[in-house]
This record gives sequence, C-alpha cells and structure tokens, in this order.
Amino acid sequence: MAFNISRYRNRTQREFEVEVLTPMFLGGANVGEADLRTPSIKGMLRFWWRATCDIHDVQMLKERESMLFGDTKHKAPYSMYVEAIGNALPVLRDLPKGQTFPVKKFHVSIIDYLGFGLRDTKKYLRHHYPAGTKFKVSFTFSGEERTNIQKEVLNAFRALVFFGGLGARSRNGFGSLFLNDGSKPSIALDGVIKPFSSASEKSVLFLTKKTDYSRWEDALSAVGMAYKDARLSLEEKHTYRKRLLIAKPIIQAKKNSNERHSKPYFLHVGKTTSGYYGQILFFPYRYLAGTHSFSEDIFQQYLESCNHMNNVIREKLSGGTK
Repeated sequence: MAFNISRYRNRTQREFEVEVLTPMFLGGANVGEADLRTPSIKGMLRFWWRATCDIHDVQMLKERESMLFGDTKHKAPYSMYVEAIGNALPVLRDLPKGQTFPVKKFHVSIIDYLGFGLRDTKKYLRHHYPAGTKFKVSFTFSGEERTNIQKEVLNAFRALVFFGGLGARSRNGFGSLFLNDGSKPSIALDGVIKPFSSASEKSVLFLTKKTDYSRWEDALSAVGMAYKDARLSLEEKHTYRKRLLIAKPIIQAKKNSNERHSKPYFLHVGKTTSGYYGQILFFPYRYLAGTHSFSEDIFQQYLESCNHMNNVIREKLSGGTK
C-alpha cells in the first residue's frame, strides 16, 4: 500500500523544552486547580505578539493578528501542543517567604505580597506547578507563508519566556519560564505609545545588579521590593490618586470604581549558568485611551507617575537598563 506524504508537505515542526522558574498558578476550568492547557499559552502568545510587533498602524496590526492567531472566521495557520515532562503535577502548598518588610507590628513576606489574592491570611488556596517543573511545547507550521509565520509566532513565544509568564499574577513574577536554547526575542524599543501595553520609545528593561542568586525567591524578592517601594513612594500613606493611575483596583482604596486595568510593569525571574536574576519590564500604554475618561492631562499624570516609579526602580535595582 502506497504511503501518502502529501499531507506532510509544506510543514515545519519545532519543539522546545520549557522550565518553570517560579511557581505557576495556571488554572483550568476550576479556578482553584492547576492545569497545563494549550489555550492558555496560545492566549499569551497573542498578547506578546501584539506587545512586541513593530506594526504601528492599529488596523494593520489587527488584521495581521487575526491572520496569525485566528478569529471567528479563520483558524490559525499553525498548531501547538503542550505536554508535561516527567512527573509534572500541581501541588497545594505554601511558598517560601523570601524577603520580609515591616507593616505595623508585623513582618510581611514580599512573595505573599506579590501573590495577593492567591492565599488567605494563613495559606495559599490555589494549586500551582512548582519551580523546576518542565514541559514540552511543539509547533507545527503549514502553508506557503509558514516561514514568516514561524518567525513571528516563535518571536512572541520567546518574548513570553524572557519577559512574561504564565498563569495568575504573572505580571508579579509568578509563572516565569526558562528556555535553554540560547535564543532571545527581537524587540524594537521605538515608536509611539499604543493604546495597550507594548514596546515603544518609552519602554525600559530594569535588571538586578546581582545575576547569581542561588534561589528564585531571592531574585523575585529583589524586583518585588523595588516595585513595592517605587509604588509606595508615589504619594503619602492612605492616598491613592497616583497609585490608581498605575493599576486598578486597589482593595484599600475606599473610593475605587469598578474599572480595572493592569500595571505597565512585568516582574520576571530569569536564569543563567551562574544562578537567577530579576528584571522589570516597563511597557506603558495610552492610559484610558478609547474611553470617555481619556484626556491628555490624565495621560500626562500617568506618565509622570510612571517616570517617578522608574527612577526609584532604577536606583533600587542598580543593575542597569536596556
């Protein structure tokens, strides 16, 4: 019987081994559980493609995004499969405390501070994949344009690994990943600020001076403390006008609207041959763009608050910027 190879023509396959560096709270249908799901990773690929692509025309960006990742009319021109390696099972247990800081008469863990909402006053409530978990991500690209599609999708994948994370509180450094293939994403830090968090002429990558931390919690503590101190330095205690410009909601703010927006800062833990390091990526956006509340005056207040925070983060981390 003849073997039909036509279905395998015009296909390119790539496979990557990924290591989880910090606890990954990647949820499934049941929020309290943890599940290594392909759709969750695909969603983050779309986010990081949009955040790092060099298309500045919004309509062209939307059209290219739909072509690469699919929409209600067309499926994506590639497939992706995620598979756990070894005994990769989620756990329900507390995390290391890392560095602590005083609050009234108590000392608070910076790791718990960054994981606010994942635990109550006594313990963590959600399962997570622990640091050291490994999984495999396989891509299959097809069609005549597969070379260009592969280039863009894999660049977004590397941006996710090197700057972002997977699961809940990924902007706070949880779910940081490591890809041991020597490649890095290509990102152009130029262009105007867009209506969503993305690379622009205002973007900055802050690095810890120390790059050989022996534990992930030490690297995350360093960037977590820098972010916390910068955020609290914006205004006096129990005042929330400037802090609400950075991210909403703030639980302590009594006059807090239902509006939600994520901060333009991405905390992350990376790894080298000598140990762990920490970084904070600043990807600003046009605050409130597209809403009735937008104004150039408020946007400038947002930028001024971000600039203040950036100066504090730069001083605290002392590892230089890129």
